[in-house]
Amino acid sequence: MKWTRNLSLALLAILVTADLAPAQFRRMGRTRRARVERAASGSKTSVQTKGQSGNGQFTKDKTITGPNGKQATVDTTGTYGNGQFTKDKTITGPNGKQATIDTTGTYGNDQFSKDKTITGPNGKQATIDTTGTYGNGQFTKDKTITGPNGKQTTVDTTGTYGNGQFTKDKTITGPNGKQATIDTTGTYGNGQFTKDKTITGPNGKQTTVDTTGSTTKQN
Repeated sequence: MKWTRNLSLALLAILVTADLAPAQFRRMGRTRRARVERAASGSKTSVQTKGQSGNGQFTKDKTITGPNGKQATVDTTGTYGNGQFTKDKTITGPNGKQATIDTTGTYGNDQFSKDKTITGPNGKQATIDTTGTYGNGQFTKDKTITGPNGKQTTVDTTGTYGNGQFTKDKTITGPNGKQATIDTTGTYGNGQFTKDKTITGPNGKQTTVDTTGSTTKQN
């Protein structure tokens, strides 16, 4: 699945900043947080975050300072309410170059949509457009990723959940039409869970990942 790995690597630097749902900011109100991470060598990286929300709007500003004192920032603004949301993110690297991620979306009546435009420092753009449905123990999610060269990859997902069981079937179609699938089944309940995943590559070869676990907290 080389084409999926290449696409992921191209977007990873930008998308590594995880999306936060507007509901999280509604709970946050106003926050200021600082975190220091120490690498194995003993060097320090600090992350300072401040933000606020209210009246259907939110902001979040993050400053990351490396061991050498160089800084990168991630500044986010957005709106939410009436079944719609927006989120505009600007990422500025230590060299002053910027990338932006602009997102708009809708939700309600068991449906949702999210359109994301990623613009790199060179002005080239990629888009990720997502639509989906949910309810009555079922869900779907269809994602189309369009690269700067116009080539597209699609990720189509269907699933079910309920009565202690779940399924999720994902089909990834690359720009050349080749497909890979990830089919997952599982169970949950009474402090235990299982998850069995089968990954089938474009060449038909399969890999399985079987997981069992416990959610019971131990003292």
